[in-house]
Amino acid sequence: MTMPQPSRSATGRSDLPAPPPLRPPVGRSLAAAFVCTVIWLGAAAPFARPACGQSPPAKPAAGPDALALVEKIGARIASYPKLESWQARASSTTSRMTSDWKPKSTTVTEKIVTVNGGLWS
Repeated sequence: MTMPQPSRSATGRSDLPAPPPLRPPVGRSLAAAFVCTVIWLGAAAPFARPACGQSPPAKPAAGPDALALVEKIGARIASYPKLESWQARASSTTSRMTSDWKPKSTTVTEKIVTVNGGLWS
């Protein structure tokens, strides 16, 4: 099966319309893009980093409220008992999934961690 060919006029040109240009016309769109860029850069200027040699604004010194809070936290941490020997149980569940997100296989692992002084196992 062959495709029908467009008819040709006496000048040898096709009767089909010309294809659209590959790029949009550059006139106003380039000027509009330039104006938008300048506006965007002008809006971003207040958020720019300070120039080299300038230091950022100084932070306020810690007040007595902050020092009192740090002392309370330190006292609370010191009030906990020092645990030299303890045990913990850790449980981990791992699932391999199918392409439908249904479990293909599930593995459950449990481990007991024992700490005696500085030694652990």
